[in-house]
Amino acid sequence: MNWVHDLVSAMSLMVERGTRSGAGDFGTYMEETLSFWMRLCESRGLKLSVNGEVPGFPESLHLPLAIVLHEIMGEVVRHYEPGAVGQAAAVAFAASATDISMVVSATTPTGHDAVHAESMALIEGLVALLGGQATASEPGSGGLTVKVHLPLTARQLQ
Repeated sequence: MNWVHDLVSAMSLMVERGTRSGAGDFGTYMEETLSFWMRLCESRGLKLSVNGEVPGFPESLHLPLAIVLHEIMGEVVRHYEPGAVGQAAAVAFAASATDISMVVSATTPTGHDAVHAESMALIEGLVALLGGQATASEPGSGGLTVKVHLPLTARQLQ
């Protein structure tokens, strides 16, 4: 049940950030989010690294990308095996004039259960609704890699 607590804590951070004045600065929010996951991972012995700067992008993508990051990291932490050698995770960002990409890779085992399938379906569905694409490595492939590409002119969710 730790993973449920982790996700609730992460989502609380998102809600708190949204109620603060000047909350539109996604770069700051993402830094807070990544710091949250780094502290959580470190407390459990899992190394998390971040590559690249969080690029600026439209406010309409802030919440969806945060949800995607929380879902992926929740899966990574849920499947982490304490004491296992060589388990680590990394988050990378990149942007061009037309799109933004986020890649999360982990050497932790992947799930073969309904929770994993539902998390990946939520990510893929949300990203598709925004006109983007999300791909995930196959369960059992020796880790988890999720690649998310979103156009900067993504559709607005109603």
